[in-house]
Amino acid sequence: MNTRNFLRVCSVILFVGCVACAPNVDSDPESAPSPETTPEPEPDVAVAPSDQSSEAVPDGITITVDIAKLRNSDGMAQVTLYDKEDEFLSEDSETARIVRVEIEGDKSSCQFSGVKPGKYAVALMHDEDGDGKMKKSLIGLPKEGIGMSNDAKPKFGPPKWEDAVFEVGEEDVSITISMLYM
Repeated sequence: MNTRNFLRVCSVILFVGCVACAPNVDSDPESAPSPETTPEPEPDVAVAPSDQSSEAVPDGITITVDIAKLRNSDGMAQVTLYDKEDEFLSEDSETARIVRVEIEGDKSSCQFSGVKPGKYAVALMHDEDGDGKMKKSLIGLPKEGIGMSNDAKPKFGPPKWEDAVFEVGEEDVSITISMLYM
């Protein structure tokens, strides 16, 4: 194995820390608590058909996320919008907005409406089995597709905020992210 291949394998293995790339959304009805203890649904998690908005907020900017290179139309695409560097790729993010969208062919799209100007980053997961959780191999590598804004790639671990961040000004923004499969 040459040095280049060795470094690539190491970066993939170190990428394991980001296998989810977005907070998990548990959609398994069998694991749901009983009705008397069921909490109110989270307001920041939305399921929308492809090409639909996460929220209908008239004011603010709209970020459109087009997802390319999905390997199939199974399951859903989970799109997470982060607005804080210290919460980027954190499952404990309190401000991330999560949308799950349908897939048509090898692409999908969603919108985040009512966004204020600032810095943002997007993380994707192709949830092929629709369970809201990232499937991992025996050594912890993602079995389902992942993606980041700016098509940021893992380099000896998960992509960094500065590699995925983009600026939102006073006008609507449209970005395209290509899925990556390990």
